[in-house]
Amino acid sequence: MSEDTYTALPIFDGSNSADNGKPVKPLADPVIAFIFRSVEAGGNAMLGLVNAVLEDSGDRPISNIISIQPQKQQTGPGERKLRLDVLAETVDNEIVLLEVQIDKQRFFNTRSMVYAMDSLQSRIGKGDTWDDIALNMPRVISINMLNFNLRKNGVNFHQIIEPVYREEPREVAECHHITHNIELPKFRRLVPDWGNPLHLWLTAICRSHDQNKTLREVVDMEPALQAYENTDQSFAQFINGYGLANADEETRRQHNSWMLEMGFRMMELKAERVEGEARGEARGIKIVAGKLLQMNLPLEQIIAATGLTREEIEALPVNDGIL
Repeated sequence: MSEDTYTALPIFDGSNSADNGKPVKPLADPVIAFIFRSVEAGGNAMLGLVNAVLEDSGDRPISNIISIQPQKQQTGPGERKLRLDVLAETVDNEIVLLEVQIDKQRFFNTRSMVYAMDSLQSRIGKGDTWDDIALNMPRVISINMLNFNLRKNGVNFHQIIEPVYREEPREVAECHHITHNIELPKFRRLVPDWGNPLHLWLTAICRSHDQNKTLREVVDMEPALQAYENTDQSFAQFINGYGLANADEETRRQHNSWMLEMGFRMMELKAERVEGEARGEARGIKIVAGKLLQMNLPLEQIIAATGLTREEIEALPVNDGIL
């Protein structure tokens, strides 16, 4: 992408947001969709962010962004998901799938794999031989920004997934798909390495998201981020794109709706957790009561110890049920 394309875009002038409300969250779906709405608007920023991830993993960088296509999906009430399908120009004609995920998802790796396989399969032509497919198949790079820890026992915030042989030598078995999971809660516990571009990107994003500040405010408070913005066009475009998003009336409206949806979703998850804990507690009490019955304790003592009624205790399936 040329420098002319980058400088031809609107520049955020620092004016107040459209409704003078709180800053929009940089990890919110509508904000990400606005910043990366097109190659002209966010191509440089996408290039810099993706290459920061690849550099952190020692992988080869991409050279250009050909297209960016935001994909919005409604997977259920309060579960609207945004994914960015990015076509990158390299010798391997690579595809980048970027997703930002706030809600905790148990099967996120499976979902990431399904998206990647869909992108790969769509590029198989009718009548292609297996030799054609192997030679022309692009590599899909899935980059997932997760605001939760998907792998609880993992130490590093940057978790890389690729298929390898179980037996030694542990070589990569299939190189057409690699997943980068960026677990932001783990990153937040680190002291930033100001020499690592990915640390610079994530520090700005997390501080803005967590501290209810604009990216402009966050950058101006940290000399290392100021220096990076002055020397890296991709990061500068990202900061400018966020400023435009923060001042855009429609984006703020969508952002407020997104925040409301997220709030309802959190309430639903909390209610489900409380209900599950209550069911577990009730089951545990019944198991204890059954054990006491097996020990031939008097019924009155079991009632006093568990709080269950005589009818509830007598109805326990001691021999063939929960015990």
